[in-house]
Amino acid sequence: MEAVGRNDACPCGSGKKYKKCCLPNLQPTSDDLSWQRIHNMHLKLVRKLMEFTAKTYGATGYDEAWDEFNLWNNDESFDPESPLHPMFGPWMFYHWSPDPAETELSDDIPMKVTPAEAFIEEFGNRLEDLEIEDLEENLRRPFSFYDVLECNPGTWVKVQDLLTHEYFTVIEKMGSKSMKAGDLLFGKVVTVRDVSMFDGLAPIVFPPQYKITVIESQDEFKNKKGEITAESLREYDLELLEVFWELYEAVTNPQMPILTNTDGHLMIPHKMTFVIESIEDAFDALHELDFNDSEDELLAGAEFDKKGKLQSVEFPWLKKGNKQNKHWENTVLGHIRLEKNKLIVDVNSKERSKKFLAVLKKRIPKGWTLKSTIVEDLQSKLRDMKNRSHESIESDEDRETRELNERPEVKELLAKMNEGHWQTWPTTPLPALRGKTPVEAIKSRDGRAMVDALLTQFERSAEQKPMPGQTVETFQKLRDRLGL
Repeated sequence: MEAVGRNDACPCGSGKKYKKCCLPNLQPTSDDLSWQRIHNMHLKLVRKLMEFTAKTYGATGYDEAWDEFNLWNNDESFDPESPLHPMFGPWMFYHWSPDPAETELSDDIPMKVTPAEAFIEEFGNRLEDLEIEDLEENLRRPFSFYDVLECNPGTWVKVQDLLTHEYFTVIEKMGSKSMKAGDLLFGKVVTVRDVSMFDGLAPIVFPPQYKITVIESQDEFKNKKGEITAESLREYDLELLEVFWELYEAVTNPQMPILTNTDGHLMIPHKMTFVIESIEDAFDALHELDFNDSEDELLAGAEFDKKGKLQSVEFPWLKKGNKQNKHWENTVLGHIRLEKNKLIVDVNSKERSKKFLAVLKKRIPKGWTLKSTIVEDLQSKLRDMKNRSHESIESDEDRETRELNERPEVKELLAKMNEGHWQTWPTTPLPALRGKTPVEAIKSRDGRAMVDALLTQFERSAEQKPMPGQTVETFQKLRDRLGL
């Protein structure tokens, strides 16, 4: 039977979407006593399987399985204290088998079968029916990625397999306390006597945005019919691990972002200092670069000596409009400061530094000399900012930034900019959506899931750190607008 999507028509025939009709009523079908019985059986069975695997395969088998589990990218031997052990154990028991062409295990060790299959072969006639069911279900079910739909902390969690689109209500006492709707999980769901449980669950919860990577990778998991089923996923154990490790590395060892300005230039801050002959002449020639303020308005904020001679003045270097953000009236290209016999210009890219030199040569053909250009290591600054974010003591720079952002006029400007950005967001082509706009992407099931993942991530960020014009309500309105 084809899986029913959250936004598909409910199979009950009500005419409503599945998520608005029968899905919310998907509840655990067993009582707590049944779960406890199966849970206790499972724990005892795992201990038996661990003892059998350790005795049969020894340290050599564990190291070979660990090596394969890490896709041969880890030179370390298996460590029972690894935080990934709870995930690795079930993977080894039910998904790994020694390769006779490469293993260093002795010839009397069962080859090309998993430890669980070898265990059944040896002890199957001594196992209870429930234990056999548990083993067979674990051997049948694949590892996969699960979207958390709803949580009842300490009791159960509703999930959807992002690849097969199956729905499960999983009895989960501990993990459900730290899960919330929108999370992405990796592991496997096994169902024994109508009781669904997690087994081999990764010890990390991925943020919503990583669902996009999973959705984009799904083509490589399809069978000959172009479908993804639990059976077909069993054939892609290593490919699934490859996606898992990609996400795991991204979360546990994030790389510094490559930042560009709105002109698409790599952001490399430049501070250029010029020696000038006359501050008055330089101001007369350059003040029009800030076309939002008149000459008198700029001078009103300037500093003068007792004789009324100009000592310092600063203003932005602007241009009309913005290529990336059509709703912006202007773009700030840099910041200009004049003080006595100096002209100091801050821009955020090499290209803008060259552009300012061209402007300067045109407006002031002579009477100045470039004294120095300081190129800032932005990556080091980002690392410093990241490290400082973990400190409890607020730096002077952080305090100044916070105080600036708390000014009513700055809040009003930020709100206007953010509101304009999110107003045009649904019709803006996004790299995360393969160049499509959200309006275009939601026309397909996968596209809707991707847009939903982005909005969920935005909502979480806004919940943690709301900004003027960018709150949880902002994204709820976007959901309504897009019909999500």
